Amino acid sequence: MEANLPKSTIPSRSPVPKPLRCEPLLYQRGAVGKPYASTRHSHPFWQIEIATAGFFAAEAGGKLFPFRPGGLLAIPPRVPHRFEYEAGAAYLTFKFRVHGLRGDPETARFGEGDLVRTLGNALERLLPPAGEGDAHVREMVAHLLATIVLTQYRPHDARREPP
Repeated sequence: MEANLPKSTIPSRSPVPKPLRCEPLLYQRGAVGKPYASTRHSHPFWQIEIATAGFFAAEAGGKLFPFRPGGLLAIPPRVPHRFEYEAGAAYLTFKFRVHGLRGDPETARFGEGDLVRTLGNALERLLPPAGEGDAHVREMVAHLLATIVLTQYRPHDARREPP
């Protein structure tokens, strides 16, 4: 049943994409006391790394991404990557599955700026000092991760160029 709305406000009958949903697998805070470099690896799930202090760099898909606090890197499944942390670096890491995308992107995307910083700050405030928090926290984390994937990849808008 349609409401008595002007024709311009009636939703179109075109197919609506399924909502994007994220399933968190692991999230944690990390801090580096002395310089550390991970080995190059890939995995069958997404990863988002957010710098919270200090400096570090990531190599993903053959590109180098320098991190300062507020920087964020979204890494799709199967994209080879590694990290090099300087002493004093701190970060948040999120590993998760994404449901609702038509295939996985093949490149990592780096984001910074007000929107990315706001989303990263929200994730940082949600995380308890240890552990993963209760079901409500896990649900909010899942929604924020989906928002980040959408801002970095815009999977439902083919007219827009990638950032």
